[in-house]
Amino acid sequence: MKTTEEDNMLNVWRKQYLFDAMIWESSDDEDDRDNCKENPSRLRNAVSPYDGDLAIGQIRILSPMLTLRPEHIPYVAILGRWSETSWLVAPFSRFTVPAVRGEMMTGIDFNFHAVLQCWNAKVIPSFILQKSWKSSQLPEQVRIDAYDLFRHLTTNTPLMPSFQSVIGPSLTDISDIRNNYMAEDRE
Repeated sequence: MKTTEEDNMLNVWRKQYLFDAMIWESSDDEDDRDNCKENPSRLRNAVSPYDGDLAIGQIRILSPMLTLRPEHIPYVAILGRWSETSWLVAPFSRFTVPAVRGEMMTGIDFNFHAVLQCWNAKVIPSFILQKSWKSSQLPEQVRIDAYDLFRHLTTNTPLMPSFQSVIGPSLTDISDIRNNYMAEDRE
């Protein structure tokens, strides 16, 4: 059964989702693309080279060339080392409240780092993740909690009861717009 706090969180998320969709439907991307085509070498020179030194806990900005939806800033957190040549990363939501149980609030006071999508964690090879820039550092306890949430989602291990207040509400209705959001962000 949903609590009033979950209902409030879900209402805030729905407003942000619908506002975001409205903005991107009405934007004119052609102007931005034309500016990049005019002088690509000038644009290339304005961008810092990739920062290839990877470490657990880093928050990184992926190259927009690696994402299907370049209108969203592709921030990810490195949750752990997966193998000698790959890393477990989780992207950040573009919203400030979690939409589903697989998302958690980070406590970071920056909109693009407010919510981590542990349900959308991926294993990324080092050579791809190195095409990114270090943005900041995830607090160690947040990283541990995010890894625990990822583990819970993949193996159904129990979560600490105190952790329930930082994760999103359950998703049970197949017609809920959060399903659309998850399909969009899964890409």
